[in-house]
Parts: sequence; structure tokens; C-alpha cells
Amino acid sequence: MVSGESKQNYWLGFGGLSKKSLGESAMSDMYKNANLKGSQAIINVNVSYKDKFILIHNQAKAIATGTVVEFID
Repeated sequence: MVSGESKQNYWLGFGGLSKKSLGESAMSDMYKNANLKGSQAIINVNVSYKDKFILIHNQAKAIATGTVVEFID
């Protein structure tokens, strides 16, 4: 299992990345953390989103997870 995440802060609803960009950044981090070699691949990729609201501040987080498999000849 491998994972990656991306966080973004918003003030009064302004600033930061779109939800799509946030998810893509999390997936990029996941692939970087995987250190794939040779005949390895990542399957069952899933991206989940979490929002945390505190008065005028919002923190959005995307978490990408996947399973590393290796193909053998």
C-alpha cells in the first residue's frame, strides 16, 4: 500500500487549488513515494477529500492511496 497527500488553505473561500488539482497533486505525491522499479505498477487508486472548517479558514486535504503490485515473468 502506498499513499500521498496534498493540503491547501482557503481564507473566506479564496485562494488555493481546485479540487481536481488538489487530487492530482496527491496522486503525484503517491507516485513519488512509491519508488516504482522494473515491472511494478500501482492499482486500485483512490482519492478521498477531507475539509476542515474553522470560522473564516478552510483547509482542504486530498489523500491518494493505491496498491503496489509486481509482475513476474
